[in-house]
Amino acid sequence: MRTLSASTLIPIVIETLIFSSLWLNILSISHFSLLIAHTLTAVITAYWLSRQWQQETLSKTISWFILFNFLFFIPVIGALILWMFSIRKYLRQATSEAEQVIEEQEKAKNDEEIHYFSAPKHHHNTRKKQTRDLLSTLDDDTYLKLLVATQHLPDKEAYTLLKEALSSPFESARLMAFSLKGKLEERLQNELQQKIKGLKQTKTKTNSAELHLSIAKDYIHLLDIGLLTESDETLLSKARNHCVKAIHLNKKSAYAFQALSKILKYQGRSKQAQRAQIKAVDLGLPLDRLYST
Repeated sequence: MRTLSASTLIPIVIETLIFSSLWLNILSISHFSLLIAHTLTAVITAYWLSRQWQQETLSKTISWFILFNFLFFIPVIGALILWMFSIRKYLRQATSEAEQVIEEQEKAKNDEEIHYFSAPKHHHNTRKKQTRDLLSTLDDDTYLKLLVATQHLPDKEAYTLLKEALSSPFESARLMAFSLKGKLEERLQNELQQKIKGLKQTKTKTNSAELHLSIAKDYIHLLDIGLLTESDETLLSKARNHCVKAIHLNKKSAYAFQALSKILKYQGRSKQAQRAQIKAVDLGLPLDRLYST
């Protein structure tokens, strides 16, 4: 009877070890293999009890009672472990998604604080109203000086400010804004066209890959600043095509995968964007450049 009692601890020990391994992530085991382990444990337990029944003097009722209990509870224990393992996997996934949402919210907040003059479709109406209220307090000379200063601002901020200035009450400011806005658009378009023409002159795969990536970034840049010569979908499609070509030419370019991640995110393909971002990090993209444009 002592031997039989001691043998009943075997399934419990096995179940505990399996559960501990899963919880501590020591083993990478599928549900199918785990079910097989539970089945084998139940079979071994039944065989052990039958052998003990033959070797020791036990009443038939007690032996069948012990055998029934363990054959019944082994699958129950296994089902509970599978359920806890599924819950653990769900919690991990939920935590990962929550962390990603927090990172995106923090990034959006930081971008909003850094770029006061963002593209019209990206900033809030309250911020836009504050900008217009501020511009409305300027006199003619100050307004003109501000417009001249846009030549030293990043393209995104300069373009938004120039578009706002087109509604200025001062005719001189409107004329200057129209002129500077046209020059900015012309410069960006010329730079893009020069790069596209340069594709025919590149001789090495490395240079061609870098040029395709630069063109893709230019299309993203046009979309970011709000200079929409074509629809959003068309710009994103062109940017993605050039980015994919850059990756085909240089599969180890971390910055190409980073750009592809941004394009996919704009297209609403969040899962593919995340995979591209992970690939960029694996290829050596510095973490401080992870969200850079």
